[in-house]
Amino acid sequence: MDRTSPVRDIVLELYTFLAHRFPICCWSDEFVFFPQAVAEKTDWSLWDDLSPGSVEDAVSGLRWFRRQLSEVPGSDDDSAWGEKALTSLLAWVTRTLEEQFTLVRTHATQPTFALTVATVGLIQALQSGEEEAWAQRLRNLPEFLERAFESLSEVPELYRDLGAKMAEDTARWLQSMEQQTLTGPALKSIAHYSDGLSRLPVTREFGIVPDLFERVVNIHTGSALTLSEALRELEDEVAVTRQLLVEEGGKLGYGSDWESGYSSIAGEPVPVEGRERLLRQEIDRLESIAIVKVSWARTALNRIRCPLSTYLHPLPQSGRPTPTTHGPDTLSRGAYSISLAGGAWAVRLVRSIRFTG
Repeated sequence: MDRTSPVRDIVLELYTFLAHRFPICCWSDEFVFFPQAVAEKTDWSLWDDLSPGSVEDAVSGLRWFRRQLSEVPGSDDDSAWGEKALTSLLAWVTRTLEEQFTLVRTHATQPTFALTVATVGLIQALQSGEEEAWAQRLRNLPEFLERAFESLSEVPELYRDLGAKMAEDTARWLQSMEQQTLTGPALKSIAHYSDGLSRLPVTREFGIVPDLFERVVNIHTGSALTLSEALRELEDEVAVTRQLLVEEGGKLGYGSDWESGYSSIAGEPVPVEGRERLLRQEIDRLESIAIVKVSWARTALNRIRCPLSTYLHPLPQSGRPTPTTHGPDTLSRGAYSISLAGGAWAVRLVRSIRFTG
């Protein structure tokens, strides 16, 4: 594409606009409806602004950018096909994000959204390795949560309760960090956010209406599938996966009962140094085989002073109850996923651990 093309100028302006207003949502692929737009240099004092006024300005901006795209002169030249495709893509991106803000309203109806942004923003700071990143993000967390709370409206009771539980998990994670002088104000802001949720008027109904849900599946995700088509694809994928498990179970001598075969796999013995050593060994193993880049995990682990049980989460096992922890320093036999932030929303490492005792 021509470096002087008007579409390229609009792209740069649009992505700069979004990266400044929603730096964390545009940095992480956790927020799938935001384009990946990252500033050249991260301002660690900057959080996403989810306040009502900011969201309204963002929606107006998205509409303005879409009008600019519609006014770009067309061309019948075959060489312009790339620019046409980009224009169409950007129009889809801006419309999808606009409808997420105005119709789906996850930021306004799900208190967990802001807490997810908070967690991702703090993890980004840890991952950066920059000395001031963590401190600056913590310093401005209270203002971020206060602004985000202003947008909450028509919150379903279920979502409020999930938000309260997530606030508890987030606070527990922060309490595990050293430098309490930094985490103290942040912990107070999380408690204030949670207290606000307890006083928030709620609705009984939750979820989005079927027509809007279908639009999200069909258009927002870019799948071009109807709900029934998407469900059929998911069912087909589950069936294929189950068949593969049956085949692999048969090769290992378990016949079609792969679930019993999986449950019978011997667990990993706990090292003499204790279970924390086992966690560190798994991080080393993941990094050595390049499944994920987890050097940032060591930085986080160096800050940990809570029991290891805070960072391992039980996985359900076929035919057995979910394993549970026993006391602050011990873990029962069972399968666990490693999580450095706690809760179902946390960044998880790829591998699970099975303890033998």
